[in-house]
Formats: sequence, structure tokens, C-alpha cells
Amino acid sequence: MHRIGFFKIVCLLTNVFLLITSSYAPAQPHSISERPNVLIIECDQFRNDCLGINNNQVRTPNLDRLAANGMTFKNAFTPIPTCCPTRQTFLSGLWPEQHKGLWNYDITLPVATFESHTWTEDLRKSGYYLGYLGKWHVHPFKTPLDFGFNDYVPDLAYAQWRKAQQLPAVIPVKKDFLWMGGEDPAPLDKTHTHWLAQEAIAEMKKANGSGKPWHIRLDFVEPHLPCNPVKQFINLYNKDDMRSWPNFPDSFINK
Repeated sequence: MHRIGFFKIVCLLTNVFLLITSSYAPAQPHSISERPNVLIIECDQFRNDCLGINNNQVRTPNLDRLAANGMTFKNAFTPIPTCCPTRQTFLSGLWPEQHKGLWNYDITLPVATFESHTWTEDLRKSGYYLGYLGKWHVHPFKTPLDFGFNDYVPDLAYAQWRKAQQLPAVIPVKKDFLWMGGEDPAPLDKTHTHWLAQEAIAEMKKANGSGKPWHIRLDFVEPHLPCNPVKQFINLYNKDDMRSWPNFPDSFINK
């Protein structure tokens, strides 16, 4: 088992605890007010040392405030440090060796598709309304709608929305840093993260109108590379002031 510092794992574990404590309460009738709404916010490729509370070089005031008013896990573990099998484990509660994921289905060798039962299916059967927004990366052709969710706003919908806003279809990147990213020329309120957050707010209003308790999963791609922040965020940092990773100068001699 690998120890991992991703903030996404901290978010997931926090919300798993909330879900488990509500799902395994004694079997008895519940009113909507007694069955809590569950919001899971996931970030991708977010190390714990890229969070302001853990690194004074980083400015993440909103996440810092969330952490200050909640709970953080400083000894969290992931079942496997790879995207698809981790997401599959989170939905099924099974080790990758059990659901046969083991690696990403779209960038490596052929691998079994994810067909395991998920707790989201059970949550829907128990009377919850479920909405999923953003990155999926669990199954090559099945969507969250196949795993218990009532509604799904795919991440690719942003490209269509962005085009309708008459913004560049492709975010420009520097030629020598294609994978690392560049600057998004869009106004802040029309960037991908803000669009997805507004979609999530709309989904919450829709869920509230259903008369049911709800679970909504908001899944950001960011800050997964390529990273394309707007200029006002880029200007928060001076590259000459940034410290390198502690193990960056390692020569790997005898390793």
C-alpha cells in the first residue's frame, strides 16, 4: 500500500466518513432533515504540500478556511497511486486487486473494465437523489448514470459552453511546455473551474427541488496538468522565489 499526499484523498476520506456514519445508522424511518445531504468535492493531482496550511509558499485561502473549519487527515493512504483504479475503489470499496482495475484503462495495457457494484447504487435505492459533475475516468463507455446517479454533467460539456461564449476553443500553451500548461485568456468567471462550480450550485438547487436528501459529487480536473490558470493567479507567484522539491537534486547514485 502506498502512502500518498494528494489533497484529493483527504477530501475523499473525510466524506467517506460522513457517508458511512449516516449510512450505517440503525435501520429506522428517517425524515429528510435526519438524512444529511452529502457533497464530495474532489481535486485531481493535488499534493498536500500544495495547500497553504502545509506550505507557506502556496496561497489557497478558500481551501485553508475549509480545512480550518473541518477535519484533515495527516496519515492518509490510497489503495493505489493511479487515477482510474483509485476512482473505482472509491465507488466500490474494493481493493484494485478485487475489482481488477490495477491501472488506467486508456493509456496503458488492456485491463478489465469496471463492473463492480457501487455504494452509490445503494444510496439511490435508499431514497437519495444523486448528481455527478466533472471528471469521471471510471469506465470507458459507462457513465455515472450506470452506477446510481440520477444526473450527470460531463466535463466535456465545458468545451461546448466555452465555444458558445465565443472564447477560444483551445487554451493556448507555450510550445516548449505543452504538458505543463500556460495562461487561460478567459475571464475568471468563465474558466473551467468556475463553470463547473456554477453547474454544481444549479445541481444542488435541482436536488433540493426533488424533495429527497442528496449526494452530489463535484469532480475537478484541476490542478492536474496541463495547468492553465488565469493571469491574476499566475501573478501571485514569482518563479525566482519558489523553492525546489526537497529531493530534486538527488543524484540517484546506487538507487
